[in-house]
Amino acid sequence: MLRDSVLEANGVVPAKLDDEVAEQLMGEGVDAQSAVALAKGEFEGFLRSLRKDGSLKPFYVPRDTRVLDYSRRFLFDDLVNYLRVAGFGGGYLFIDDMENLVDQMSRKDRIEFAKEFGLCSVRPGYANTAYSFFSCVLTTHQQASVGLAQAWADAGLSAIARLDPSSPNSVELAFPSKEQGRQIIVAHLDYYRINAAEKGTIAPFTNDGMEALLQEGETVHPRVLLSRGAKVVLHAVEKGIKVIDGSCVKAAAASQSVTSAPDVTEGLDEAL
Repeated sequence: MLRDSVLEANGVVPAKLDDEVAEQLMGEGVDAQSAVALAKGEFEGFLRSLRKDGSLKPFYVPRDTRVLDYSRRFLFDDLVNYLRVAGFGGGYLFIDDMENLVDQMSRKDRIEFAKEFGLCSVRPGYANTAYSFFSCVLTTHQQASVGLAQAWADAGLSAIARLDPSSPNSVELAFPSKEQGRQIIVAHLDYYRINAAEKGTIAPFTNDGMEALLQEGETVHPRVLLSRGAKVVLHAVEKGIKVIDGSCVKAAAASQSVTSAPDVTEGLDEAL
């Protein structure tokens, strides 16, 4: 609908419309350069212009940090004001696998990170906090959450908002039960099935094959379970086995053969 040819056919001058949109965005607090790039649909090019190599992939060492310095202001100021102009009242900001960040930091770095995150999320200074726009959802494991909670407290932020495993806004997710693990396997198998008649079943596994895969007494971790299942299926294919029973699962576990396996996380979202 907003292609230049369509706009012109309806008597709208695209360049003038871009200018008016940019002007409105600037009037709502969006930075001028961001406003123009957003209005013209050229924001990706604008971000690339902030890097000498034109890449959007972040560095893992502090160099050429202009885009990183700008990213906080864009995400918590410009983007918030842009979405508010578009009629949004809020949003969720998901940060997955926080341990990949927190576990690599020294205590001093964790405190600095907590200060920066607190400034962006709960302390005055950004449009995000002024309008309580983003609700932040952090996912991590227990150890990393304790380290982040300690840094949050050391940064003096606990009086503003709690961020610790025992706070009311923290939710601990237990590992799946064996039955839930079975459901994950079935859903994952269904994702790849050719024979629609087998959907919802454990085929090509037998009951004792499924029991062996779930391994009595062992914690059911979805990614590990699916990885183990992929190895078993590949073993069965190599040996020409059509029905996977307990002995097949055990033989696959004992096998030392290295086979290139597909990405076992494909279909994980659908399975969960």
